[in-house]
This record gives sequence, C-alpha cells and structure tokens, in this order.
Amino acid sequence: MSKSLTNGQSEIDTVVLRLPDYDKEIRNWSRYSFNQEFMTPTAGWDFTVDDADTTLTSQLLVPGARVQLVINNAIQCSGFIDIKTTDGGTAGGTSVTVRGRDILGPVVSATMDPAFHFAQGITVPALVATVLAPFGITTIYNSDLYNIYVMSGYSVGSGKGQATVVQKVIQESTISGGVITLGGTATADTVYTNSVRPDLHALKADQIKPHSGEGCFQYLERLLRRLGLMLWAMADGSGVVIDVAAFDGKPQQKLTRKLGDPSQNNVKHGNVVENHLTQPSCIVAQGRGGGISTPNSAMRIVMINELTGLDDQGNPLPAIQDIITRYKSAKLLAVRPQLVPFQRPLGDQLIAKPFFLKDDESTSLAQLEAFTRRAMANKQREALTASYEVVGHTFNGHPWCVNTTVTVEDEVCGVDRDLWVVDKTFAKSKTEGTTCQLKLILPYTFQVAA
Repeated sequence: MSKSLTNGQSEIDTVVLRLPDYDKEIRNWSRYSFNQEFMTPTAGWDFTVDDADTTLTSQLLVPGARVQLVINNAIQCSGFIDIKTTDGGTAGGTSVTVRGRDILGPVVSATMDPAFHFAQGITVPALVATVLAPFGITTIYNSDLYNIYVMSGYSVGSGKGQATVVQKVIQESTISGGVITLGGTATADTVYTNSVRPDLHALKADQIKPHSGEGCFQYLERLLRRLGLMLWAMADGSGVVIDVAAFDGKPQQKLTRKLGDPSQNNVKHGNVVENHLTQPSCIVAQGRGGGISTPNSAMRIVMINELTGLDDQGNPLPAIQDIITRYKSAKLLAVRPQLVPFQRPLGDQLIAKPFFLKDDESTSLAQLEAFTRRAMANKQREALTASYEVVGHTFNGHPWCVNTTVTVEDEVCGVDRDLWVVDKTFAKSKTEGTTCQLKLILPYTFQVAA
C-alpha cells in the first residue's frame, strides 16, 4: 500500500476534508485538488485516500454525502460528493477517489419544468429562492464581501448585515390547458444585505419562460444576466450570493518574483499573456425590435473598449467617432476611468475593430446595457492574463481567494500593478507538494454592471 501524506506534513498549510453530518474529518490523504473559477457555475474538487478505514470509505465517502473543504480553519467550499471511484490491484493497496461540487452542483445538473410560470411583479430574490428551495438553498446574500471573509480570513468590507423581509413561498396551482401558474403565501425569511450593494428587493423579475431542457442554474443565470448580476455559492454552504465582481477591495496579498533577491519570492513559475486578437475597439448592440441597420433606433448601445478604442489622449479613435455620429440616437456608455489611460505598446497602429451585435432577449435599454457590458467583459478579460504557481495555499496564513485584488511585483515578466484573481487551483500530493495555481486579469475588465 502506498504511503499517504499526513496532515501537517507540509510546513505551510493544513488541508482538511470534513464530513459535518458525521462529525468526521479526513486528515490522511494521497492527493487533493480544488478549483474555483469566477465565471464557472460551481467549484469542483477531488480527494484520493488510501482505503485503510473501510467504515470511512464504504459508509461515509459515498455519492450524495455532504462535505466541507477547509484550509487553516477557513472554509473554502461546501457541497456534495458526486462520484466515487475505488481502485485496487492484486499486488495490494486500494485507494478511493471522491469528486464533487459545491451546493450549486445539483442546481446545475437539474433542468427546469418548461411549464414553470411565476406571478408578475415578483422580486428577484423571491424568484431565485423559489427555484433554489427544492435544493435546500433558502438564504440569499447581495454581497460577496462576507463570503470573501469566510474563505480568506481577511475583512474586506462591512460584511454581513441582517434584515428580515417578506418572501414568496411558491406553491403550484393548475389552471386550464394544463399550464401551471405559481403563486404563493407570504413567510418571513432572513436575507443578508450590504448597503453598498444594490437592493435586490427593488428589482422585479420580467417574465422569462424556461427553454426545453434548460438547466435550473442556466435559467437563473439568464434571468440575472439581464440585470447585470451573477450567482454563486457561499463557501460555507449557508446560501448563495447575487452580486458582481468586487474590484474595490484593498489588496491584502502579494505575488513576488524578483531577479536580485529570490529570498522574497513566493512565485515558482509564471507567465503573462497580452492578447488583442479578439479585442473589439467598440461594441454596437441592438435590442429587440428594428434592425441592426436602422440608424435611428433607440434600442441601441455603443460601448468603447478602453483598452483598444482610445488614442493616447483618451479620445475615441476616428473610426469609432464616426460610428457614434452615425448612430446618434444610441446610448453611449461612459468610459471607465479605472481603465484609462491604458499603456498601449509602442508600434500599436490604433486600428479600430468594431463589433456589431444583436440581442433579441433585451426588451429594454437597461437589459441591453447589461448585455453589452457582459459582451465587452468577456472580451476585455482576455486582454491581459497572468498565470502563477506559488508555494502553498496561503499568503501569511490566509488562503488565496477568487474575486480579490492582489499586488503583483514580477520583474521577470515586467508586471508591477494590482491584478484580480479570476481562478485558483489548490493542489497537494507526495510528488508535487503543496501548490496553488492562480490566474489573474486586469481589474475592472470583467465588469458586467455599471
């Protein structure tokens, strides 16, 4: 039987897999990996353990079991085991690998009833709670600040403020033609709010019919995308967050790779990619009604890409100014000062590459603006990508955390600025030790809301 790593063998971090329903913890394991990507619906993980405890592996580590991933007492993920694989050979030695996702895993796997219909005027949190209630998710946060505190241990905002509101608990009632209308009774639920974030209860949900075979998460994502919002799981499993990327937090962690004094470095390897291949200089978006070739349509948005659509003085390129003049009835979104001035490389010929898009699901200018910002964000986030492998899972004992800004001093790749963590992978094994893979992008590039 292969020898397993034991908890604490690393001089840096402690990793524990908890089974909270049974008050058990796994501290001896052979391999571990945990990935969280901001734009991916769920966080995923896998653990491999030697089958030394048959009760543990046969009765507790089973598909459907609830688990928590904890690093230095900071909860990183709460979810369920999806897949269990038992591997053994005639030479002896058996290992068990379990894979799973966070609490939104079942929501991603399930599909919506195409007959689903909700009462007109329902608020966004009430609708989201209705869809998530069958999965045991009943609490909604309008800010990720408390979640960041849970995962990293850093206090990056005012965090968790409690307010009691009246929600709609939806019950089915069948009407003529077999169509199911959802109405409900009022009950009091606890919702966690942060005053610096939008008031979700002020947002009403427009009627949106599920597509045949559409996933429950996909349905909610489509609803929230119209409003410039996103949905993800709380790390501690207490509920879900409806918010946007947080670029305004003060950097608490640092990536260092210096040439002269390697004793300060915590970067093992890294690379930086600058990619303007898919960067539009601007996006011209048309909503439902009219046509993309109708210059005087009021359902049109123009958004300039601050990274490629401005000259050295911060003015629109001539070709973009011509577009603005041609579509004079369109709403021109303001240039974001956080991205200006952007240091364009010497030799950049400043050639405009406009994108023209149409979204038939946008029935209002606000929805079209959210669509346009999301489209631009998906392009801008590719403009500069930094990938680093660091030793351990933490900085000064605090786990690295997605949706936070970190300071980067990389003399090898010439980066000296704050970047935003969009992806992290914690891994640990006998051969590779304890590592973290981080992917970072320019702050404010993935900004889907005004």
